[in-house]
Amino acid sequence: MDADPRPRRPRPEQTLDARLQTLMVSRVILITLFLGSSIVLDPLGGESLGNPEKRSLLWLIIGTYAITIAYGLVYRRLRGGTEAAAARRVARFAAVQIGLDLATVALAVELTGGTESVFIFLNTLVILAAAVVLGRRAALYYLVPATGLILLTVTREATGWLRVAGPVSDIRLFGAYLSGITHVSAMFLVALLAGYLSDQLRATGQELRFASADLEDLRALNARIVDSINSGILGYDLDGRVITLNPTGARLLGVRPDDVILRDVTTLFPGVAAGATPQRWEQVVTVGPRRQILGLSRSPLLDGRGQPTGSIVIFQDLTQLRELERAVRVSERLAAVGELAAGLAHEIRNPLAGISGSVQLLQQAVEDPLQLRLMGIVQREIDRLDGLIASFLRFARPRPPVFEDVALGPLVGELVEMLARREDVAGVVFAVEVPPTLHLDADPDMLRQVLLNLLLNAAQASAAGGRVALTATEADGQVVLAVQDEGVGMSPADQERIFDPFFTTRVDGTGLGLAQVHRMVEDHRGVLAVESEPGVGSTFTVRLPQKQQGEAA
Repeated sequence: MDADPRPRRPRPEQTLDARLQTLMVSRVILITLFLGSSIVLDPLGGESLGNPEKRSLLWLIIGTYAITIAYGLVYRRLRGGTEAAAARRVARFAAVQIGLDLATVALAVELTGGTESVFIFLNTLVILAAAVVLGRRAALYYLVPATGLILLTVTREATGWLRVAGPVSDIRLFGAYLSGITHVSAMFLVALLAGYLSDQLRATGQELRFASADLEDLRALNARIVDSINSGILGYDLDGRVITLNPTGARLLGVRPDDVILRDVTTLFPGVAAGATPQRWEQVVTVGPRRQILGLSRSPLLDGRGQPTGSIVIFQDLTQLRELERAVRVSERLAAVGELAAGLAHEIRNPLAGISGSVQLLQQAVEDPLQLRLMGIVQREIDRLDGLIASFLRFARPRPPVFEDVALGPLVGELVEMLARREDVAGVVFAVEVPPTLHLDADPDMLRQVLLNLLLNAAQASAAGGRVALTATEADGQVVLAVQDEGVGMSPADQERIFDPFFTTRVDGTGLGLAQVHRMVEDHRGVLAVESEPGVGSTFTVRLPQKQQGEAA
């Protein structure tokens, strides 16, 4: 697999980056909102920017904007190096920003009234930011300088360090102490609570990210399994629209997955209804020049509550399996015929020999021309029947092949030249494509008999002026011979029985020619197959090993 099956753990600096960016944006918003409103609402009583405190606040806002811009520029330069080094630099950079935020808040409090400033609560927000960005321990660390700054402000007011008119009243002194204690207590509680919640949220978020990564890996693994399985998988909804098709299914159907999505499923499988009842069936599909037999199985597609949402169709190519089953049936029938022929042939030939001898003696004793002609007919039929039995015996008890190196080109040339002289195939055009250097291990007599039968059958099935093509190719250590005609073709039922003994579609045929061809091809450890369409023609394909191995060789 190309993808790493292990969960993809999120890098720690990824989440820290997001929190730090949120901090920088929030800083600009808060400074603009609070300090800007102080200038607009004029809490210091100034009527213009000529007021020193108001000018100081304005410069503080401008300075905050400038330093935030500087933060952004510096932040971009922290991303180089290894992941661990980058994470450490980002964490230190966040710590520096939070420390400067404390100083900014202290300056704003100093400019807007000390303990009576409306901005003193911003210290609590800075502690909250430290807890969110850096965790509970960092929040407790920053609590110390924040508390010190507040206590310093309270002390200055209590001792008269501030520039105030007149002595400090007891009420103002009490207010300063109360404000300091309140804000220090609030910061302490915020540091503890926000730090705890931040750590829990961070741990939960990390677990969710891990779970999400695991889920994505599981989905990717499931997708790879579906894509790699050696069966077609097609899903469709309750309306009969295709919702998914894996690559194997697209290859078996000769389509592209994107082209069939949302199409009616019956355009691909006419036997499919929109229901979800499980069933099995077979269907013949044509992909280019190849005719395939698909075995299909349909099952309901259920949601999480067990309710049907469509159906899943799983299908496989059963063409080779059906061809093997047909070959096995033919072999079984041939074996049965062979056992029957062993005794039956001799029982028939012996009486025929007696009848033939008797007829010959009668011909010598009879002088009537009519009787002599009738006896001649009897003798010819006896000879024909004897030839048929001899042919059948050759089929039932074939001799083992004697393999030798055969040049296919000259052998085919001799056969075509011989067939061209026959009157029963006059006018048929033979087209031969055989590489001149093509050789294979075969019994030359049997190979000649195989090709002669196939070419003769193809020529007799074609009308005068028809075309019979013979091609020979090499593929994966095999020689593939194909004999194609443009004759009347055969029905599927005839194709099932075409290699059975005594089955023929011709009036004058014996039904033993193709049976003998099938047996000889099997003796060569080859495969004989036929594809035919009524009114179009037939193609007989012989696959023979180019090099024979084993005892026969």
